[in-house]
Amino acid sequence: MPNPKRTQADRDIVLALHAQDKGRNDIVRETGYSTAWVSKVVKEAGMSFARSERVKAATEAKTQDNKTRRANIIGRLYKQAEDILTRLEADTFSTLVPTGPGIQSARDLDFIPPGDHRNLATSIAIFMDKALLLEKTDTDTSGTAAVDKWLEYMTSAPLPTPGGAEPSTPSPSPESPS
Repeated sequence: MPNPKRTQADRDIVLALHAQDKGRNDIVRETGYSTAWVSKVVKEAGMSFARSERVKAATEAKTQDNKTRRANIIGRLYKQAEDILTRLEADTFSTLVPTGPGIQSARDLDFIPPGDHRNLATSIAIFMDKALLLEKTDTDTSGTAAVDKWLEYMTSAPLPTPGGAEPSTPSPSPESPS
């Protein structure tokens, strides 16, 4: 069935919706016009659906917000590790000790029970490891965060190379499932 003849009023509707910062698919859904025709009208008006500058600014702001949040989390992880280490190095160790069937009481001991020592040392290692991983996110010298590298690998997009050499396509690593 041929498309109905579009009028200037139809074009004005599309351009008005575009001026409201609606995307092509939003305009198509709202009006029922074809994607190709909506694109054609916008292009003929000398406009586009590219919002790259606004998107870039919003992305940069979000990236900076997340960097600040990561820095806060890193500080908190280090603080947790320090607090546990201080507890391990104290002269007495406060813990719950069984004092009867199903009863535990708080006690200060002059030693650290091996299970508690292992659990606390493991917690320190985990806090430190996660803090270091978060720090690497913000100190990536290649200019591409680990998540971006993973995304590029998954989409088989060419990876950037230093010095402007020819980009290479990633090859599967031996650890990755096929």
